[in-house]
Amino acid sequence: MTCDRREFLTGTACMGLAAMKGFGGVKTPANGLPAWAEREIEAAARRYEAWKGTDETMAFVYTTDVHSYVIGISDPPNYKDPKMHVPLAIRCADRIGADFSADLGDLEIDIEAKTPESLKRRIDNIVTLYGPGTKRRPCLFCVGNHERCWGVPPVKGKIPVTNRAFGEAFNALSVRAGHKVTLSDDKSWGFYDVPGGKLRAFFLNSSDSDYYGFSTEQLKFVAKGLESLPSGWQVVMLVHYCIEETVGALHGCRHCVCRNAPVLIRMAEDFMWRAKGAEGDVSWDFTKADGLFAGFFCGDSHFSNQGERNFF
Repeated sequence: MTCDRREFLTGTACMGLAAMKGFGGVKTPANGLPAWAEREIEAAARRYEAWKGTDETMAFVYTTDVHSYVIGISDPPNYKDPKMHVPLAIRCADRIGADFSADLGDLEIDIEAKTPESLKRRIDNIVTLYGPGTKRRPCLFCVGNHERCWGVPPVKGKIPVTNRAFGEAFNALSVRAGHKVTLSDDKSWGFYDVPGGKLRAFFLNSSDSDYYGFSTEQLKFVAKGLESLPSGWQVVMLVHYCIEETVGALHGCRHCVCRNAPVLIRMAEDFMWRAKGAEGDVSWDFTKADGLFAGFFCGDSHFSNQGERNFF
């Protein structure tokens, strides 16, 4: 089965918006889901089930660019607050039996964080929303540029979220829940091997060396992770900034240049073409690889440019 971009977004949006019922930790309306929501989630689930048929599949649900400016969690929930859509995505993952979930960055936890106490409160809110879901499946978090502190240069008086603070608050959730997730020293990037699924999901930090940029250390990690991919496995990469500039760079944005993004693109292309290469201190050899790229998923871009780049 194939579907175009609009059909895909419509289907996934319906599942997310309809999936707020039954989330542990945040109260749902006393009357439960509206009838239209019940219909939409079932219709979306049936489309997914029809698409996969009897094929063996792996599934994940992700959120990105939540950009919540609202401090605190309302009770009953206020679904006009973007972060309250997180429980919808978690419920969606439960409904389809997802293998893992992910957030691709820009939770907006830095906004109005002018004191360590206010920053901690925002982080605790996100942990409250995502935490229960990690008991059932890992959630892989990607650092967004807004986690590094809103504005370029960073806004005076705002407290940025360090990579280590981000990783220990969010990606460590899955490790503490008992999931075997391979993490960097600061826990802000890594990969997850789906048990029995022959899939390695990388979650990267596109702000670990600059406002937008990949460090040499992270690139070496990706190269090693691709070289060590077991035979016949597939790869998914999750990242906040889109490394393909057609959709990754906002028109007129002077700082929308991602350092070392071309290196990651070349690495992906060489992986698919079973080639070896090097760029600066980073080298790779995929001449013996036999894995496949299943997809490269990103956030950050808040507009509708479309383009094609053939990694495959």
